[in-house]
Amino acid sequence: MPISPQLFPLTCTQADIYFDQLYHSALPLYNVGGYIRLPALNIEQLCAAHAGLIQRWDVFGIRMINTAEGPRQYISAERTLTLEVIDFSELPDADAALQSWYQQQIQQPFPLHDEEMFRAYIVKVSADSVHYVGLAHHLIMDGWGFANWARELGRLYNGEPAPEPEVVSWQQVVGLEQQYLNSGRFVKDEQFWLEQFPEAPDNVFSRKPGQTGSRPSLRLQQQLPACLQQQVQQFCDQYGLSAATFYLAVFAAYLGFSHDLPRLVLGVPVHGRSRFSEKLMPGVFTSMSPFAVALDGQQDFLSFVLQLQAGLKQSFRYQKYPLSHLMQHLTTAGHKPKLFDAAFNFLELDSQFSLNGQAAELVYLTHGYEQLPLLLNIWTDQRSQQADILLDINLAYFTETEGQRLIAGVLALCQQVLAFPQQLLSRYQLVSAAEMALLTAWNQTAQPY
Repeated sequence: MPISPQLFPLTCTQADIYFDQLYHSALPLYNVGGYIRLPALNIEQLCAAHAGLIQRWDVFGIRMINTAEGPRQYISAERTLTLEVIDFSELPDADAALQSWYQQQIQQPFPLHDEEMFRAYIVKVSADSVHYVGLAHHLIMDGWGFANWARELGRLYNGEPAPEPEVVSWQQVVGLEQQYLNSGRFVKDEQFWLEQFPEAPDNVFSRKPGQTGSRPSLRLQQQLPACLQQQVQQFCDQYGLSAATFYLAVFAAYLGFSHDLPRLVLGVPVHGRSRFSEKLMPGVFTSMSPFAVALDGQQDFLSFVLQLQAGLKQSFRYQKYPLSHLMQHLTTAGHKPKLFDAAFNFLELDSQFSLNGQAAELVYLTHGYEQLPLLLNIWTDQRSQQADILLDINLAYFTETEGQRLIAGVLALCQQVLAFPQQLLSRYQLVSAAEMALLTAWNQTAQPY
């Protein structure tokens, strides 16, 4: 007689993802992952490292099932340990074919119930280059977890010893959250968030006419000038700020004043890995938390960014509180509100590592169905010192031209606040130099007599 699996609850982050994915069952809203660029190496050794990785970590065995009590999960010992090798090296336009295949893979939905929620492949790109591809559902993996996935693969390939501490089971992670939900700290955290949001904030953006249902998103990417990065770092060093706080303040100021808002709520990431063991795990801990920003045109930028930093530090003390619980308090008459229309994320990547002394690089893929109207990412690579601004726009709300204009406006505001940090917020220009030149040309309407 087969043994029934041991069922246990979802984490609050998992539950939020589960129900939203259930509602959007045909869309890849929560597909995450990417690939690792590798030199030609020992494929058999890579396959062995992959098998060890999948066996070692519980998250690769997570299965979801629906019960009378609601969704539950269990850890299956049955996992796909083999790697299919896909060869693009002989195709006439291998790069275009490969990118098209990647897009198909990241947009292929995962089955939600009682099946594996990850896929992995080896892709032969050329005679001297291969890619290791790892894709997963966000129910088992987040961006940080994918980076840990890649590093663990490299460690096993290199034959390096496992770092301390020992592996923590996923059921232990869930158990610790259950303890929090029944603790006095949870009650204190809830009181803080209900004071912050006694009612749901108003939506900032409206859909364009005729745009209904779930629409795809578009990612716009632009490299930040090295001189701008240096100026930002010098500014942050001078005033005791992080680069993440600086860019968040600029983004909030741009959105708030361009839409004439006295208060703006943005989503900011909560990485959720408070314990050292969790920082090393593949898994899903990350969520988004609402952060309210007060906007006063008579305040200068320097005091604004310092105030914003203090507010972030305060809210992060209460970051364990699940967003879903706050949403339950704010839901009225069956209407589920949105806490924010735009979000910001700052990610410091260490995308390069080595396998047997040979350089490898981690590349993230995007599924193209971000449902927030706006998501601004700043990605910095610690080794190359390169930084990029990535803007995901939902096409129900914004056009590509509008997205490009927003990036230009944010970068123009960056330059202004660096040059004049003690200027009143209301005095900054919210248009780029190119847009200002265009406006000037339009206003030159004088005619000779």
